[in-house]
Amino acid sequence: MQSLKDYLQERKERELRRPTIREFLVEDVFWRIERWFDFAFGSLREVKYAWQRARRGYSDRDLWDLSSYLANILVPGLTALRDNNTGFPAGLTQKQWKKELDIMIRGFEAHRAICMGEYEGVNTIKRYLSIQNKGLEKFTKHYNSLWD
Repeated sequence: MQSLKDYLQERKERELRRPTIREFLVEDVFWRIERWFDFAFGSLREVKYAWQRARRGYSDRDLWDLSSYLANILVPGLTALRDNNTGFPAGLTQKQWKKELDIMIRGFEAHRAICMGEYEGVNTIKRYLSIQNKGLEKFTKHYNSLWD
């Protein structure tokens, strides 16, 4: 194993000598070209995805993990529906409807936490799955009642 002193000495020598043509091309020129193409075509992909969302409501990238995409849309939508306070389904009071919406919101938030890996240990993921399943049950039960 190389000591820190030897490593620093070797690095200093490498910085003082002129780079070979190969080192120059690989480390400087090709890297810059690669970064430019990544930026240019990455930006074009973002434009393509935005166009697809505008035309059809989802993009090719959204299909890679459709459940996460939908959870990211549904959490703010359900939150706005809960905070709007203008309507609620027949058979429920406004207070009960808010509780039902809260359960749905927590369910989709738990799904996002699972997808993002925001959990520690098996017990946490089991708890998140339980919250998610309760939220999905309420969501399917009240699917036709999600109006304002």
